Amino acid sequence: MQDSYSPLPLTPMSRQEVYAWSSTLSSIVFALVYLLFVFGIPSLFEPIRENFIQAVVILVIVDVVFQTIISIQSSQGGRVDRDERDVRIAAIGFKIGYYVFMVAVLILIGHLFVYGFINSLADPVYVGRMDAMIVHYLVAVFFVGTTAKSVAQVVLYRKDA
Repeated sequence: MQDSYSPLPLTPMSRQEVYAWSSTLSSIVFALVYLLFVFGIPSLFEPIRENFIQAVVILVIVDVVFQTIISIQSSQGGRVDRDERDVRIAAIGFKIGYYVFMVAVLILIGHLFVYGFINSLADPVYVGRMDAMIVHYLVAVFFVGTTAKSVAQVVLYRKDA
C-alpha cells in the first residue's frame, strides 16, 4: 500500500488568487528596488543610477510578461474567471488597502505639521532635504497600501481554500 500523505495539500488556485499572489510579489519587488535605490546603499546602485528609468521599464516588462503567462495558463483550464467569492475578497482587500493607505497618509500629514512646527529650529540644509524626501515618503506610502491590499487578498484566498 502506498502512502499518499502530503503535509501541504496543494489546492488549485483560481485566476484571481494567482493575480493576488503576483500583485503581492510585484509590489514587494518594486518597493524594494525603489526604496533601496532612494534610501539604500549608494555604492550598490551607483552603476545603474544613470539607467534608473531603464531598470524600471525592465521590471514593468517582466511583470507584464508574467501576468500574460498567468492569464494564458489560467484560461486554458476552463474555470470560471470570477464569482461572488472573488468579488467579496477583492472588496475586502481594497478596503484594507485603503485603510492602511489612509493611516499612512495621516501619519505623513501629522509629520508635516510637526516638521513645520520645529522647522525654525532646524538647519537650513536639512530642511531642503526633508522637502525633497516627502515625495519619496508618498511613494513608499503608495507601496504600503498596494502591498496591504494584495496581502489581504492572498490571506483571504488561503483562508477560504
